[in-house]
Amino acid sequence: MSAGNDPQLPFASGAQRLEAVLGSGPAEGLQRARARAEEAGDPERVTVPVGLTWGWLLDRPGLSRRDRVIAMLAVDVARGSRNALRDHVRLALAEGVTSAELRELMLQLGPYTGYPATNDAGELLLDELRRVRDDAAADPGPASVATAPAQGWFPAAPVLAGVVLVVPDAHAAAAELSALVGVRSWDVATLDGDRLQLAVHGVPQRYRALRAVGTTPAGVRFELWQPITGPPAWHLQLITGGAGVGALTVAGVPAGGIDDVLRRAAVDGVDEAFDLSTDTGAALHVLDTGALLGGYRLAVVTPSAEAFDAALATGETWRFDAPDGPILPVGPFAHAGVVVADVAARTAAHARAFGRRRWPLMHLDSEKGTLTGTRYEGAPSPDAYLSSVAKVGGFQMEVIQPLGGPSRYREGFIRPRGEGVQHLFLGPVEDPEAWGDIVERLADRGRSLVTEGVGWEGAARYAYVDTLALLGTDLELVALQPGAVLDTRSAAAFTFDHDAGPR
Repeated sequence: MSAGNDPQLPFASGAQRLEAVLGSGPAEGLQRARARAEEAGDPERVTVPVGLTWGWLLDRPGLSRRDRVIAMLAVDVARGSRNALRDHVRLALAEGVTSAELRELMLQLGPYTGYPATNDAGELLLDELRRVRDDAAADPGPASVATAPAQGWFPAAPVLAGVVLVVPDAHAAAAELSALVGVRSWDVATLDGDRLQLAVHGVPQRYRALRAVGTTPAGVRFELWQPITGPPAWHLQLITGGAGVGALTVAGVPAGGIDDVLRRAAVDGVDEAFDLSTDTGAALHVLDTGALLGGYRLAVVTPSAEAFDAALATGETWRFDAPDGPILPVGPFAHAGVVVADVAARTAAHARAFGRRRWPLMHLDSEKGTLTGTRYEGAPSPDAYLSSVAKVGGFQMEVIQPLGGPSRYREGFIRPRGEGVQHLFLGPVEDPEAWGDIVERLADRGRSLVTEGVGWEGAARYAYVDTLALLGTDLELVALQPGAVLDTRSAAAFTFDHDAGPR
């Protein structure tokens, strides 16, 4: 293959993986470098190296991404490439390489690359592990259940492209999200199969639905669907369970790569529930993952959410004024909280879907002192649950198994509704003193805190804003106490090390 002569190198895939691993800062720098190269008439100077190293090579069959990254680290150490080593350590952690394995690699390389080089690399490794907030890789915990190396359904680290909410009243839901998280403008269209074709298990079907799309100031994209006569899966969800999360939508699958995703998902018994396709080729592929992952569907948008939205003409625009700004903190998407009956089975399923092997488990219990001040529906109440949080590509998932109560997890969610996405978290309260003002503003809109508590030895105060009936999920509120350090070890149990399955 000639890199210089191949204009089809997957720059988009490489850029998405780079952003998922290194964050928005390096990704923005990359886009600026690309813009400068385009102005100079030489875009390949940026697109070819990124597409080759972060895209095409890592996506090739023959070697797993995990093995390729280990080889890259060895080259970095031998060449003394500190910047590349720092980036590739983060990539290795994202691919499931553990901190213990990274230290063992340094030991292995010593006789071959020279101890000055490996000692220097080892110091950089320790610094990087301290920086990366990745308990699953950097702190395996007091015990571990080991199985097999990491894989997953996706050829590149998936990036969250949006949250689909299936609601009975899209306008009311849009107004609430505008007030709570600052989505001021919504593009609205009534779809009937002409501009967006529906196929259920490959069979075309007619439907009618209202769709509204809006984005928070920090770039979190909400897609509201109000079924009128479908799509059937979402319409049935609304009829039987009320408003709810219709799908978590991910991007990062290169053009033509959806067939590989579907093939890998099929190994785990997951089919495509339905797809929505446009005349331009942009499509939303909704996977039937509810039984596997815990009551929610995973959707893949190709080639991007922007292309999908652009293919659907806007019928009207809803705009909402919020002169005092959003009530809740609005940052980049932090995590989705899924309430399940069996945390071991569901984290194992997420490992197979996302290739994220290690899932640290925390046991939080008001009777054991790892939770204090717990309240449910305005009254003091004991609470106990298991929680496992891990980064899957460019976002985090929290998998929760309720153990006691009464609680929002148990009495308020899983018993009446079954498993599913119980809450979304868009970022912490920057000033803990603002908590009271937030609660007052919520009360002015008729919103209350359905659950409250303090965890991690007083370091963090948390609550859920009761938006379940209208939005189908709650919104989480968290404030770190001044000077506090969120040390999850106070509630740590052990770390699952799951089989992430074959390619």
